[in-house]
Amino acid sequence: MREGATIRVGWEPVAGADYYKVYYDDFFPSGCTVGRDGRLHWCEELASGVTETSYVHTNPDGRTNYYWITACNSGGCSAIDSRNPAKFIDTSLNRPANVRYVREGATIRVSWAPVAGASYYKVYYDHFFDSGCTVEWGGEPAWCEELDSGVTETTYVHTNPDGRTNYYWITACSSRGCSTIDSKNPAAPQS
Repeated sequence: MREGATIRVGWEPVAGADYYKVYYDDFFPSGCTVGRDGRLHWCEELASGVTETSYVHTNPDGRTNYYWITACNSGGCSAIDSRNPAKFIDTSLNRPANVRYVREGATIRVSWAPVAGASYYKVYYDHFFDSGCTVEWGGEPAWCEELDSGVTETTYVHTNPDGRTNYYWITACSSRGCSTIDSKNPAAPQS
């Protein structure tokens, strides 16, 4: 499960296990094996001696990640099920729905429906491109600018819009991260 910039891997406890080993690869979904010589192939060992049934990967390499877990005790470790990496559970928040805006004199008020589980919202804006606003892996917006990153209500007042044509996108956020941007569907004018 992705939690912001980290990934938490969880598993069921194994009877008789004293600890677990966590293996990882960011490229091959199947193929993590331990050779006869004891060397790993197509993956790396992230942690050994994990006594809990979860592990937080604090610095994953990419957007696609594969994990394998082995249970260990004094007799050795279980085999790696190389063809079955951990299943990804999407815990991301839904995108805000019904995103609308209305001009109120020299300002613009943007509103949206609340999202279950959201602690705050981020507001993105552009006055030129009506599609293409994205948030890069590092959190930086592209083809738009971030107006506010800590909105706790379901409205935002833009006090200084640049032009007559304005485009807005909203993401819902919590401690686990933020929803994706629907880049091709900016806020619609409120009728």
